[in-house]
Amino acid sequence: MSSSSPSFEQTLTSALVEALEQSLHELFGTGEDFYWMALIDTGQGLRPFLCAWSTQAFQRYLASHGLGPDSCEPYLRWSYAESPYLNVGAHHFAGVDDILKRRPTSDQLDPDQWEQELDCRVECAIAAFKELDARGLFAAHQPRENIMINVEDIPPTEDNTTRARELNPAAAIGDWLEFCAE
Repeated sequence: MSSSSPSFEQTLTSALVEALEQSLHELFGTGEDFYWMALIDTGQGLRPFLCAWSTQAFQRYLASHGLGPDSCEPYLRWSYAESPYLNVGAHHFAGVDDILKRRPTSDQLDPDQWEQELDCRVECAIAAFKELDARGLFAAHQPRENIMINVEDIPPTEDNTTRARELNPAAAIGDWLEFCAE
């Protein structure tokens, strides 16, 4: 009887699920109403980082900048760079970092192979969000149609919109599509 070891995809997805689950429990533990959570991918082979916005955090942001809800750019509601929850739960991603450190780097692969590597990593992040959503993690804390989850490229690409549609009920992404879709 032979025992096969899990594939890279299975290992990375599992590590992302664990890191995300711990990070999301921290976020939901704040008691805030989150409307956006995304794993941000730089396209450079670094591990994705979690970012989020809640209604309360956005109101604090507006107040601290002397802005009203109608006097700011609508895209700010989904801007990872302004979020107080930028790279939230980073300490939970040590296992993900360890896995990615053992992978080939861009200088070890030809451009097509490197692109395949990056695409595979994004697919693992999507699979992790799907697994947590299927478990009901998001809906357990607030109505699922009130929270958008995504795996987003920076700078933004059309793939962000494709993923948003794949990962969310239509009601969760209406405003985002209006202001942020590529």
